[in-house]
Amino acid sequence: MKRLLPVAAAALLLIVALHKPSAPQLSPAPDVQQLIELVRANPELWRLILLFAQELGINLVIKPPPKPIPTNITLTTEPDRVTAGGEVAISGVLTTPRGPLAGQLVAIYLDGALTQFATTDSQGRFKTVVTIHIYKPRVEIRAVYKPLPGEPYLESNATAAVEVLYNTTTLHISAPRRVKWGEELTLHIRQDPPIRRTIRIAAGGRTYSLIIYDESTVRIPTAALPPGTLHITARAEGKGPYAPAAATATVEIEAETPRVRLETPPLLFAGLPAEIRYSTTPNISTALLLAGRPYRGYVPLDLATGFYDLTLKTAPAPPYRAVSVTQRVLVINFTNLAPLPAAVAVAYVVYRRHKTKREEVEKIYEEVKSATPQSRVFSLEAEEALRLLAHAYYTLGERSGVRYNRRYTYREYASAVANYARSQDCLWHLVALAERAVYSPLVPTPVELARGWQCLEQL
Repeated sequence: MKRLLPVAAAALLLIVALHKPSAPQLSPAPDVQQLIELVRANPELWRLILLFAQELGINLVIKPPPKPIPTNITLTTEPDRVTAGGEVAISGVLTTPRGPLAGQLVAIYLDGALTQFATTDSQGRFKTVVTIHIYKPRVEIRAVYKPLPGEPYLESNATAAVEVLYNTTTLHISAPRRVKWGEELTLHIRQDPPIRRTIRIAAGGRTYSLIIYDESTVRIPTAALPPGTLHITARAEGKGPYAPAAATATVEIEAETPRVRLETPPLLFAGLPAEIRYSTTPNISTALLLAGRPYRGYVPLDLATGFYDLTLKTAPAPPYRAVSVTQRVLVINFTNLAPLPAAVAVAYVVYRRHKTKREEVEKIYEEVKSATPQSRVFSLEAEEALRLLAHAYYTLGERSGVRYNRRYTYREYASAVANYARSQDCLWHLVALAERAVYSPLVPTPVELARGWQCLEQL
């Protein structure tokens, strides 16, 4: 009781303030609705407020809010069976216990999606016509009345089901399993039963449309598509009593890898030209970048002394994919180099290492080649495969400390140093490539050799 007295007094003062408002004050407005809810939830508090009000001579009367008026809506469909693409007449009546509701909006939903609105007349009646474009055995139609904010009515709804008659259709795509990048991809589209309608084909972010009756052929150029797995989807929209259909296919767009060679001295000097050699097979467009900038025949003078990436990139040219080769070079800039003797020493060490590496690789190449039958005459592709293996054996010999010599077979040495390879799959690819070049009449293909050079970088 003691706890309720301050609350009751405060509530009564608030009521008095509202009953006899004073001058405007810079304070938050009281929430009368919360006060009313508080009083309703506690009869004892309401009794104390009335007691204080009587002592002050105030007559308090709190009117309860009006109860919302219930509504009722009916729904009738004609006919209750329709062929897909046909129309259904919808009608109904919106009423309350006090009589019909005029001038109200009724929302019509078709299979859960809002389709249109209808307005009630003076008798609460509404009617409209909807077209059934849904291909399901039964479609639900729902009429929903939602009163606008501030209106004293409750929501109501009614449902009805319509049986839909339609024919199932199928769509088929015939496509090759793989196609070379740059060639045309031929698709054969067939539908059953034959219907004259539009077929939309989505492939690689592009859309193609055609009108067919029973079957047709589509030719898609692949040069504008990226190489790799291509997912194709064909879709036919529903037409009248015929249901929509879809089909998918997967085609592998295969690209070839060009052979790229890049040779550069280990030292470059800022402001001077460099003897950089590169080639591609076949001859396709290339870009040579030094420190991420196009190389224009000389080393930029603003490059500080340090190591930079020299990168050769090829442009995509179907059927050849884009590739890049990178070598690390040391740029010497005498204009910003303080201890010149130290720079010369570093340059000399780098140069000697590069020269030593070339000499060692050449020795291993001779060892690898001498382990083959003496009467064998090698093609350029076979010699390139052996040179790839020599580079790999030099790298693994430096890491393991086990040098290659002709006493080993290719596989024996590879097994001895395999644990030092960053990619054993690449190591065995190079070994298999060299063995085939030596012992098989088959010549290594450009794709295999290009992969060999990529493997050498991953080794």
